[in-house]
Amino acid sequence: MWETGAISVPGADVTALAKSTPPFSELCPNWHATETLQALCLAHMDAHLDAHLKDNSAACAFLDHDLDRAFAARGIDLQVA
Repeated sequence: MWETGAISVPGADVTALAKSTPPFSELCPNWHATETLQALCLAHMDAHLDAHLKDNSAACAFLDHDLDRAFAARGIDLQVA
């Protein structure tokens, strides 16, 4: 998507970013990305309260604690900035 111009970031040289970013398959195994995305998206949706989301305290606690360690327990090297 970087290379197609579909992504625009104000103030960022997206073309240079696209050229310097290694293929996703070199960044992490597919299952790491899949599990990370599923866990973080589900926790985010369950944690926040509005008309459509759940306000789940367990999801809030998951997001507020050591995500690096939680994913390491699953064998996933995640670095949260």
